[in-house]
Amino acid sequence: MKVYLTAILQAKPGSIDLLKSLLDDLVIASNQEQSCIQYELYQDSTDESRFIFHETWASEAGLLTHNSQPHLQEFLARSEDLIDGSIHVYKTRKLS
Repeated sequence: MKVYLTAILQAKPGSIDLLKSLLDDLVIASNQEQSCIQYELYQDSTDESRFIFHETWASEAGLLTHNSQPHLQEFLARSEDLIDGSIHVYKTRKLS
């Protein structure tokens, strides 16, 4: 069964460009994962410091594999001081 996620994060003041660069690298690596169906990054049109991911994974196992990938762990470590607050992750189900 497919897994759908939306993740929202906020860049700290002055760190938008650096965070966006790290996010772009994360998108490239994540889209190469076997279980990845969709891994898209958006930037809020009214608040450029807010980034939104829309992700679709082939299965829960695929998502778990993603969460343990070196490229994700590296992103989390390198972005820790660039993100304002927590990354908010919402696991959803498709209704239509």
